[in-house]
Amino acid sequence: MTKGDEVVKIALGEVGVREQPPGSNTGPRIKEYQAATDLGGTGWPWCSAFVQWVWDRAKIPTAVCSASTDVFASRVRATGMTGAPRPGAAFIIPGVHTGLIVALAGGSNAYTCEGNSGDQVARRVRDISGCVIAVPKELRDTPPVPHLYWFEDKAAKSTQALLGPWRGKRGLAKARAVAKKQPKWKQARVKEVRPGRWGVLTGQRSLYGPWPTKAQRDAAMRVIHTRVNRPLRPYSTVAPVERASAEALGKTT
Repeated sequence: MTKGDEVVKIALGEVGVREQPPGSNTGPRIKEYQAATDLGGTGWPWCSAFVQWVWDRAKIPTAVCSASTDVFASRVRATGMTGAPRPGAAFIIPGVHTGLIVALAGGSNAYTCEGNSGDQVARRVRDISGCVIAVPKELRDTPPVPHLYWFEDKAAKSTQALLGPWRGKRGLAKARAVAKKQPKWKQARVKEVRPGRWGVLTGQRSLYGPWPTKAQRDAAMRVIHTRVNRPLRPYSTVAPVERASAEALGKTT
């Protein structure tokens, strides 16, 4: 788990926390968020306080957050903390709002987790073009665009076979059980051969992966190379990014 993943996990764990009473900018949990900044007391807008509180819990030692998003943005620029959007980083709309980036959503859109969004901690889809992006140095291990790592056995013979099929819900369970028992060097996927009939499509494996890191891919490649004793081709691809519809922008999820 990267530090960015840790930030996202902590932030999403707070989704649903609400002001008590609504519209008051306070509440038992809200006061904890507010105490994380350099402004005392309660009853003031707390979107920036939520960012600082989450970063504190993830052991990111930064004190750039302020109750003022203008000040927050100025401190980020002054300390050279700006960077490309990535999970765990914060977006800042100076003088307006701030929140944490959960994942990229295609184009300039991002899935976010935000405090003081509709008087609560909420998930949103937001266009972050033009925002100041705050990336503490501890988040530099979280790539802006994740990659997936693969390797290919180009000399492997392409063979496929269909096991089954089996009928209905029991047939689906049977197919899953059979697929699970296939040797690791064979591909095995459950397929609906025809309505209500489930089989397992299996064959010699020529493509391996994906792994989230190059080191994990290379370790697996060494094992397979020892087994087959022929050259294997390593490569990587950009991880698929979920697309956000225009209708989803700004909506709480």
